[in-house]
Amino acid sequence: MNFTDRFRNRKAWRVWVIIAAALITVSATVIIILRIQPGASEQGTGEPVIYTVQEVNTTTAIDISGNIEPYLATDHTFGISGTVEQIFVEEGDRVTEGTLLAKLEDIEIIYDITSLQYDLNQASITGSKNTLNLLNLNMEVLQAELEDTQIEADFDGIVSEVNIEEGDNVAAGSAENAYTAVRVINTEKLTAEVEVDEIDVPAVKVGQTIRISFDALPELEVLGSVSAIAAEAKVSDQGFAVADVEISIEDPDPQILPYYSFTGEILMSEEDLILIIEKEAVIDRNGSTMVMKIPADGSRPAPTEIKVSEYDSTHYEILSGLEKGDRVIGQNNSSPSGRASSSSESSETNPMQMLGLPTPGRGTGGGPPPRD
Repeated sequence: MNFTDRFRNRKAWRVWVIIAAALITVSATVIIILRIQPGASEQGTGEPVIYTVQEVNTTTAIDISGNIEPYLATDHTFGISGTVEQIFVEEGDRVTEGTLLAKLEDIEIIYDITSLQYDLNQASITGSKNTLNLLNLNMEVLQAELEDTQIEADFDGIVSEVNIEEGDNVAAGSAENAYTAVRVINTEKLTAEVEVDEIDVPAVKVGQTIRISFDALPELEVLGSVSAIAAEAKVSDQGFAVADVEISIEDPDPQILPYYSFTGEILMSEEDLILIIEKEAVIDRNGSTMVMKIPADGSRPAPTEIKVSEYDSTHYEILSGLEKGDRVIGQNNSSPSGRASSSSESSETNPMQMLGLPTPGRGTGGGPPPRD
């Protein structure tokens, strides 16, 4: 084989080496990309996943629950027994204070009043003073009975119940067998009385904001306030010392019906927006706290030092170094300490090493940082 042939063979061998190296590089890049895709790994595999910085509301609150009630409500009954002569309203009608709702037959009482008035006129001419006083007292009694044959609205509101029909014989409201003839409610404001544990009562103040949601309206959340606090505590059905706290909702949504059940929170402090991140996304390296942040342009992730504090069992609050919506790469399983792997863990659970990036304090693979 002459010199020219050997040169050609060596050149061909170098071409194949370059092609093989290029294929290896492309394969490694594809594997890295696949491994860092969100959801690409199963829980607990130790492979990297992408986490996003979230913004949440945080505040100190006391949990409450109960049933909401109308601000005003009156169960109207007649003052005397009798027969229902006329009903002037129907359920759902809006009424104003003084509106006549219903009345009993009153012909006998009117007859008695007319007769008594004649006797008064006669006594004023020929009767004694005592006779006049007695007749006047009888007139007051009859006038009161006449008023008791009617029921009127005592505030502006809505007729929520009509439980009588014309011709019904009804008992006086003071009787044991009496029942509500007409119910009127005012829902311009809704209220509820909730029990607050004695430990929390000192922190409750009139005017504090309350956040409320209703079982019947899961998409609706409304704000209310503390309107009154009981002057003394009591023992609850469960045997705990509690105090009754009155809450109110001004100008409520018409979807909220009286006696809907609710849950809520008495907000003890102003709401504050904070940033949080999963603990698996945070790395400890030689006293530094950092994450592998993915740049907005999608280029190669880079180590970014951050400051955090405890938020809950699965998240840290971010004090500095990241903003809402930032994305970082972290491992998919937690170390016993709650943070991502420490420097003593293998490179299989270290996102920086898995991406071939140097970790702070040492180079890739434990040696010095690679040179260009």
